[in-house]
Amino acid sequence: MRANCAVLTIEAMAKRLHIEPEGSAAPVVCPYCGEPATLSIEPVGMAAEQYVEDCPVCCRPWNVSITRDGEGPRVELTRDDD
Repeated sequence: MRANCAVLTIEAMAKRLHIEPEGSAAPVVCPYCGEPATLSIEPVGMAAEQYVEDCPVCCRPWNVSITRDGEGPRVELTRDDD
């Protein structure tokens, strides 16, 4: 069963968190502790990529999925135990 997760554009997430995205910084929210954080991503690259990165606050592993299309990169974080 998947936890609540939504796929948002970087701009939409930045607006939701009331922060300005800077360059290749993507604002995200940890799916474990709920704290806001920032991911460094490249605005251009492969159409889809996945990797694991630890939360800088609680140190739990995120499954990071990045997709790129005409609207720009989209970031989805899921828990490692999903």
